[in-house]
Amino acid sequence: MLTNGIEVQKYVRASAGRAGLSVVFEDTNQPRHDGKTIFLPRITYKTTDEELRHLMASTDHEVAHDRFSSFDVLKDKALDANGMLMFVWNFLEDSRVNVIEAQEYKGFKENWDECGATVVDSIFTKAKKEPTTVSKLVTDLIHWESRVSSPYFPLMESITSRFTPRPEVIDVLNNFSDRLDTCHKVLNKELGTAATYQLAYDILTELGEKCKKELGGKEEGKGKPEDSKGTKTDAEGKKEEGASKATEVGEEKAEGGGEKPEGEEYKIINVKLDKKDLEKFSLTMPQDGSPMGKVGINFEPVAIGEGTWDLTDYDKFIVVNYPKHTVTNGDSEYLKATLKTRMFIDEYRSRVVPKLISQENFAQQVRRLIQIRAKVQTQYGTKRGKLDQSRLSRICFDAPGFNERVFKQKIENKTLDAAISVLVDMSGSMNGDKAYYALASTLLLNEVCSTLNIPVEIIGFSDGYNGFREVSPSMFIYKGFNDLKVSNDALTDYFSLSSNFMAGNPDGENIIWMHDRLIKRKEKKKILVVMSDGSPAASKSSYGLEEFTHKVIREIEAAKRVDIYGLGLCSRSVRYYYKHNDVVNSPEEIPSKLISLIERKIINHGS
Repeated sequence: MLTNGIEVQKYVRASAGRAGLSVVFEDTNQPRHDGKTIFLPRITYKTTDEELRHLMASTDHEVAHDRFSSFDVLKDKALDANGMLMFVWNFLEDSRVNVIEAQEYKGFKENWDECGATVVDSIFTKAKKEPTTVSKLVTDLIHWESRVSSPYFPLMESITSRFTPRPEVIDVLNNFSDRLDTCHKVLNKELGTAATYQLAYDILTELGEKCKKELGGKEEGKGKPEDSKGTKTDAEGKKEEGASKATEVGEEKAEGGGEKPEGEEYKIINVKLDKKDLEKFSLTMPQDGSPMGKVGINFEPVAIGEGTWDLTDYDKFIVVNYPKHTVTNGDSEYLKATLKTRMFIDEYRSRVVPKLISQENFAQQVRRLIQIRAKVQTQYGTKRGKLDQSRLSRICFDAPGFNERVFKQKIENKTLDAAISVLVDMSGSMNGDKAYYALASTLLLNEVCSTLNIPVEIIGFSDGYNGFREVSPSMFIYKGFNDLKVSNDALTDYFSLSSNFMAGNPDGENIIWMHDRLIKRKEKKKILVVMSDGSPAASKSSYGLEEFTHKVIREIEAAKRVDIYGLGLCSRSVRYYYKHNDVVNSPEEIPSKLISLIERKIINHGS
């Protein structure tokens, strides 16, 4: 779900931190890393749940390579990144680090098994449509490796079991199963990587000798293959005219470490894979001269650009915590009072306060309403509970079921087992009465929740330039769940301070941020109230923002773990976004609208 986007961002950053790697989200669909930074595709409203799992699995996989693979060994071999030997070595090294990672990181074990099964199924489907030499060998290798790794990735093994490998190839691969299992147990980076290299070379050598008809000769439709130096070779392994024997021997040493006898048959060890082969048949495609784990699971192409909206990196949100007097990704200006903040307070007190009933009277109304709904009830004639003396005579009857119901139980109403998050639009269009109404509403809710001991969090949202000089969502924390008591005067001051920074309102991102905090609460009922005056509109290009916001709200409503409620301030636009909504057009309406909200969402009375 898109609402899990921030959790995914936190997960990949925490995982990357295990290897001292940083994370950057960019406009590409190919996860990769350069040894210091992991680059991942941005999360957009088009990102699927499966792709979110891929992001986590890919990150863990890359971290595993950094922790357990030696790229110095890879560099020393100087292999062609597109060669078959490099491909198989990468495949076996992937297997090794994945098994090691799965043994110590359960989250990776489950994610990789689920994601890998999907990719393997896709590879097998493509292989059936294009039965080339490369596709056949790849599916044979996957079938074999999945059986060896099945204790760790059972779902992948169940997918590959539907495929029948070629007997002559699988017989050769089965001879190396114990060696692969031994590689899985080597934790030393240099020894483990060298072991998978030698295993890859030995496998390809034996396959080339025992399966010549299946694996040797020309690739279908590819013409003459090239060796590692670019010299073309015919099916019998003879060089074209002009190629020297010295060059031939040097090439073989570069690929396998041994001399190649003159006239020896062409072996699969020298097969070259083009980019299309790698894209179709690789779980971790070598690319840009940095192979072996430098990229993760391949995504299907998704257009990123105009018409889409991506979730801002969690670490780039501007977070102003007024009770704690801290600012993340912003400067201290957010905490400084100005002439404008003084005017905001004066205008609120003169234009809105006289039209409101007192908070104390409002809280009393709510308390009486809740007390009516929260009376303790007693259920009689139960099989467990406190003994009910008026029903003791039942035990004299020989009537199973009836003679057991001699107890009574108290049923406590869990009406107040709730947590409320209030998210207030503080964009530029909210200037004036709308912002004052929002403040009045939150003051009443704060007073009620404080009186009834209901946890409440009140946060405003807008956007602005962060410390990275990028436009990012701004979150103004007026009262957090951990702030046990924030006075109404303090809340008024905090609202006035944030009024200096009223800009855009990228609602979807702010709702995700708020939802991520609320969903962790232990209360039975979780309520998210969004106060807004209109449609989402960011300070940067807003292409795709409306659809992004729609999807976020629909996901929350469909999941039913959080009740989301739109309260429109002098605007009916909330009716377009929220299934449950209401509109406030004047200060006098605020108390009755909030009473209705509390009755619907906290007491669960009515629709």
